[in-house]
Amino acid sequence: MKNRRSHIRAKRAFFILLMASLVITALIGIAVFIVGDFGDGFGTRAKLLVTTVAVAVLSLTGLASAALYDKGKWLPLSYSGIAASVIAFVLVMVGMWGEIDDSWFWKLAASVAIVAFSISQISVLLLGNYSSARKLIRYSLYGAIAAIFSVAVVLVSMIAWELGDTVFFRLLGVLAILDVLGSISVPILGKATVSRPLEGN
Repeated sequence: MKNRRSHIRAKRAFFILLMASLVITALIGIAVFIVGDFGDGFGTRAKLLVTTVAVAVLSLTGLASAALYDKGKWLPLSYSGIAASVIAFVLVMVGMWGEIDDSWFWKLAASVAIVAFSISQISVLLLGNYSSARKLIRYSLYGAIAAIFSVAVVLVSMIAWELGDTVFFRLLGVLAILDVLGSISVPILGKATVSRPLEGN
């Protein structure tokens, strides 16, 4: 009982903090657009705008992983997604406001952000209940997860080792198409068969 109450309090605190950060950064972003002067290069106003975008994007990735945690499913993956989102945000903020120019730092920040985004994609797919679904849907789910993972690996590798050969871009393009196809097709297949009797299990 105590664990459940702690779980509810932690979830409530997380969502309150998330909403507060989104509202505050939205207000900052609005203020920047209304009174900001973008003629000063990448100055304070531009940094505030980037901060707003970073909060929004990484909050969404963290929220997707938190939703998986809320379902009590794939908890290690959920923890990893939330942690990656927080770490990516901290790295971007430290690098931007601290004006860090080291390439290794930004490679690390970009890599962690890619991991956070990829885990959020996988988390959204895993929110569906496919345990009793047809084999086609389950295999499509596995394929989509493999494509998402592969895209992340290729992107991180290209960033870390500065791989710019055409073959890597071709590979990335193919994997990205499979990523999008799987991410869209799995929920559609799940909805299409939800009201039909399952066969072939």
